[in-house]
Amino acid sequence: MVDFLGSFTQGFIDSCHVLIGFDLEEDYHRYWLQGFYSFEGFGIRVLKWTLYFHVDSESPAALVWVSLKQLPLYLYEKHLLYSIIMMIGQPLKTDVSTTSLSSSNVACFYVEVVVSKPFLKCFWIAKRGHAMKDYHILHPSPPQLMVDTAKDTQQ
Repeated sequence: MVDFLGSFTQGFIDSCHVLIGFDLEEDYHRYWLQGFYSFEGFGIRVLKWTLYFHVDSESPAALVWVSLKQLPLYLYEKHLLYSIIMMIGQPLKTDVSTTSLSSSNVACFYVEVVVSKPFLKCFWIAKRGHAMKDYHILHPSPPQLMVDTAKDTQQ
């Protein structure tokens, strides 16, 4: 399991679902990013709780790696990158090669997205005195679970 830095509370929602509340957001992110655990031979899958959580349907929140290719170097400033990523979802983690600029042809982020919303595929950037340029966002193909989840949340 995970060693937490702060304290947490836990309670049972039903016989298959446990609600864990963390005091520190860092602990929550570490646990959520892991996604799957094994405990005494049982698989434990981490789902994000929302106000609309129901034990009979999947959460519409999912974690995906998102890549932005061939961005100009001036966009690698953290606040600019996060402004772009927040159009897609909630950024949770930045790839090491992105933060260190060791691979400046692609910026990679672990992002929490809502699968019931369409994925943003490209965006435009206009710089004063220059023509607008479009940039494409590379998403992994949504797994079948994500497609089914999108259908469930629209009902």
